[in-house]
Amino acid sequence: MVHRRGSSVALVVASAIVIAAGVKLASPLLSQLVLAAFLATMTAPLVLGLQRRRVPLPLAIGAGVLVDVALVIGLVVFVAGSVSAFSQRLPMYEERLSELGAHVANSLLRYGVDISLAALREVVDPAVMVDMARSLVQSVAELLSRILIMLLMVAFMLIEAVSIERKLLRVVENREDLRDLSDGVGEVYKYLYVKSGTSAATGALVALWCWLCGVDLPILWGLLAFLLNYIPNIGSIIAAVPAILLALVQHGPGTAMAVGAGYLAVNFIIGNMLEPRWMGRALGLSSLVVFLSMLVWGWLLGPVGALFSAPLTMMLKHWLEHTEDLAWIAVLLSPAGETNPVRPSNPDAVPPTPG
Repeated sequence: MVHRRGSSVALVVASAIVIAAGVKLASPLLSQLVLAAFLATMTAPLVLGLQRRRVPLPLAIGAGVLVDVALVIGLVVFVAGSVSAFSQRLPMYEERLSELGAHVANSLLRYGVDISLAALREVVDPAVMVDMARSLVQSVAELLSRILIMLLMVAFMLIEAVSIERKLLRVVENREDLRDLSDGVGEVYKYLYVKSGTSAATGALVALWCWLCGVDLPILWGLLAFLLNYIPNIGSIIAAVPAILLALVQHGPGTAMAVGAGYLAVNFIIGNMLEPRWMGRALGLSSLVVFLSMLVWGWLLGPVGALFSAPLTMMLKHWLEHTEDLAWIAVLLSPAGETNPVRPSNPDAVPPTPG
C-alpha cells in the first residue's frame, strides 16, 4: 500500500496544508458562516412549517429571523449581565480566595511543607479573574458588531433552503449520488437536533444543581454547560471546571465536591445513557478523531470551530466516503468496529480494513 499510495498520500497532505492555510486566513468570515449555518439549520423547520401552512415565504423567513434575533440578543444581554455581576463580586471572591489560601498554607505547614501566602497568590492571582472578565466583555462587544452580518447570512440561507431540493434535482443526474447526499445531510441534521436537545437538558440540570448548591450565577454555568456539550467527550469536563472552582472559593471543598458529583451524574446519565440511544451511530467517528478534530477546527476557526468540530468532521468524512481515491481516509476516521462499505470503482482503490 505504501508503494502504491505514496504519491497520493503526499498529494493529500500537501493539499490539506494549503486548504488549512486558506481556512485559517479566512477564519473571521468562515466562523460567522458556520454559526449562521447552524442557526439556519435550527430555524429551517419553523420556516418550512409556516410555508406548509400557506404563510407567504417572506413572512415565514421574517418570523424565523426574528426568532434568531431574539435568541442572539437575549444571549448577549444575559452574558454581559453575568459578566457585570461577576465583576462586582470579585472583591468578595478575592477575600475568600485569600482565606482559602491561608487555610491551605497552614494545613501544609502541619506536614512540614512551608509555602507562604504570597507564593500561593502568585499561582492563583485574582487579577487573572479581572482580565478574564474584561476579555469576555470585549468578546461580547465584538459579537454585537457582527450580529447584523450573521443574521443576513441566516436570512439568505433560509431562502435557499426552500428551493435547494429542486436545484439539486436539476444538477445531480445520478439518483444514487443524490440519495447519498441526502443521507449525509440527514445524519448531520440528526446529530445537531439530538445534540441540541441533550445539551439543553444538560444545561438546565446543571443550572438547577448549581442553584441548589448555592453557587453564584447558576444560569451562566448552565449556559456554559449547554454550549460546551457540543464538544464531544471533553466539553462537559471543561464546562465543570469554573463552577467547581467558584464553589470551592465560595463554600469550600465539600460544596465543590458536591458540584463536581452533580456534573458527573448529569453527564453520565445524558451523555452515556440517553444520548447514544437517541443518536445511534450518527457520529461515526473514532474517539481520537473527535479529540483531534476539536483541536484542528478550534485552531482554524476559533471557538466556533471547536463547538461544531463534530458535525464539520462528519460532513468531511461523508464526502470522503463517496470519493474514489480518498475513501480510505474515511475508513481511518471511523471507529474500530465500523465497517462502512467503500465502493471504489477503480482497481487501485484500497478496501476498508476489517474492524
